[in-house]
Parts: sequence; C-alpha cells; structure tokens
Amino acid sequence: MFGRKGLTLSVGIQNDRQISKRREIWISYLSITSNSAEGFARQHTKEHQQFCCIALGSCVELETQWIIAQRRNYVSSEDFSGLEDYSDHESRMLMNLIKSLRG
Repeated sequence: MFGRKGLTLSVGIQNDRQISKRREIWISYLSITSNSAEGFARQHTKEHQQFCCIALGSCVELETQWIIAQRRNYVSSEDFSGLEDYSDHESRMLMNLIKSLRG
C-alpha cells in the first residue's frame, strides 16, 4: 500500500523541499520494514521485541512526516487518510506482536 502512496506523493514534486520530505517519508517507511525483518531474524525473543518497538516508533515517525507533507499541501487529504489507515493498521499489528513476545 505505501508504494502506491509514495508514487502519489512523488507526482507533482516541484522543489527541493518536497523532494527532501519525500526522502524522509521513504526512510521512515524503510525503517519499519527493516526493523521488523531484523527483529524476526534475531535469536532471542527480547531482541525481537526490541526491534518491533523500534519499528513502532518508525510508524509514528512516518505518520508525523505525512502530517507535515499534508499541511504543506504536498499530498491530498484523500492520500493522507489512506496513510492514517495504513499507519493505524501497522501500529496495531506491531503492538499485538510485542504483547505476544512478552508472553
């Protein structure tokens, strides 16, 4: 889902600030997926849990970057609403996984 949102964001890039914001959003997104994957590959449950917590923080960072982009009119309200749904879904999944790892 984010891939499509990222493409939507890249349409209409007009200046360096918008390109910079797009890069920040992409880095936040990659941090979620990378930390989730790295945590899964760890040998110990506490390490997996720690990386999931980092990924959860990246979800909040991603949402913050999108709020800034929307306030600067880099994305439409419709695109922003889609991201809110995505971010909420990912955050809930990560929180449930963290709870289950705590056992």
